Order: sequence, then C-alpha cells, then structure tokens
Amino acid sequence: MITLEELKRKGYCVTSRKHRCVSRIDRKDWKEVLAEKNLPPDADLYRRCYSKDNLVVSNAMLAKLKNSAHGYQEYRA
Repeated sequence: MITLEELKRKGYCVTSRKHRCVSRIDRKDWKEVLAEKNLPPDADLYRRCYSKDNLVVSNAMLAKLKNSAHGYQEYRA
C-alpha cells in the first residue's frame, strides 16, 4: 500500500474529491502529447484526461493532498 508521503513525493494530486481519485504526470513528454491534440500545455488537463497513472485513495489521504489545478509538479518516475 502506498503512503501519503510517497503520493506527495511522486507528484500525485487530487483530480476528483467525489470519487477519491488522484493522478500524476506520468510521462516526460506530456506537453508534446497535448500539443499533438492542439491543446495548451496545462498540467491539470493532462492529469485529468490523459494520465494513465490514477489511483483511488482513502478520504484521510485525500484531505491531505492538493488539488491538481494548484500547479505543475515535475514528472517523477
């Protein structure tokens, strides 16, 4: 089981509080992926719509993570 500290360190952010989902930027070339689709380089958009690295977490963990829209966090493998 992943810990809260690991989630934070790996760059996970909340993408849905209702469904308790967290996601992260899962590739270094995420900006190019969006550019190919004629979309702006928006980290929140990438996390919500294109990231394949998504998890469902407990309410306790969810309460301690920031929302995806609060900024970009560099990709971390």
